[in-house]
Amino acid sequence: MTMIQKKPYILRNKIQNYAWGSRGRNAYIPKLLDITPDPDIPYAELWMGIHSNAPSKIEINNHLILLEELIKQHPMESLGNSTVKNFDNSLPFLLKILSADEALSIQVHPSKKQAAVLHKKDPEHYPDDNHKPEI
Repeated sequence: MTMIQKKPYILRNKIQNYAWGSRGRNAYIPKLLDITPDPDIPYAELWMGIHSNAPSKIEINNHLILLEELIKQHPMESLGNSTVKNFDNSLPFLLKILSADEALSIQVHPSKKQAAVLHKKDPEHYPDDNHKPEI
């Protein structure tokens, strides 16, 4: 697919509907996306990235393509020189926008080195060899 610079691209992201998410008119994610919320659905997280559980797609000229595929086809244009060099042509983060209606538990994530070891030893419980720094 040829990237056309003059047309705007629309990033289509996945919403995670965890029980602790906000609902109805209080739900932040539908407001952000300018969509009408279903009152019975919890809108917990909006994921933007290439994670296999909820990959973003990008709309170009009325066609959807996985963001990961676009990056593979056009790594320099998508990521820039530094990211291409340092992260092997891959998007190095997953952006999540949270909208919690309940208190969330504190989470502790392993470092990059620990994550690689845990994933190798126990991939069922540590399916990802990446660290998860949070802000």
